[in-house]
Amino acid sequence: MTRCTRDEGFTLSELLVVIGLLGIILGIAWLGYSVVSQGASLSDRESLTSQEIGVPLLEAERLVMQQYNIRTGFLGGRVLNPTDYLLAFDTDRNNDGVAENNIIEVTSDHRLVFSRNVAVPPSFTSFAYSYDNYNIEAGVPLFTYYDGGGGVIANPANYASGARSVKITIVTEHEGKRFSDSRTVSFRSQ
Repeated sequence: MTRCTRDEGFTLSELLVVIGLLGIILGIAWLGYSVVSQGASLSDRESLTSQEIGVPLLEAERLVMQQYNIRTGFLGGRVLNPTDYLLAFDTDRNNDGVAENNIIEVTSDHRLVFSRNVAVPPSFTSFAYSYDNYNIEAGVPLFTYYDGGGGVIANPANYASGARSVKITIVTEHEGKRFSDSRTVSFRSQ
């Protein structure tokens, strides 16, 4: 009787080596995917913060810096008394002696809105700089008013008469995380 000495398969150690090599290859592929995914997420976050915080913050700073009169009372059927989430003010950006009325506000539906009026009677043109504003939900004021000595004005009734500078803080949310930035702007002499 003759014995067959031909191998008909893999040994257990050969099979373990192949499974180990496949594990290493899959691990490297997963690591590469994770790096690319995190890079894309970082890029998305940076783009969002630039669009939702950086651009409107620069525009708000530019406008508020030019203000010469904080508005109170009514204009165009709206109450314009300054609050932590609304600032109405006048500018004369083109030095023609005609005031431009401006309003910067956040709304409860996550919008950061800039409105401008140059007509009599008032007819505001509005532009939403952000649809992902979370100042109200986060409890972070869009505006913090400071007096001439740099102290925070606590009483909203004194915002218009006592404010000499304002801190503008914009809050947004991305992937469940909140991001914010702020600028302090001094007013022109009133």
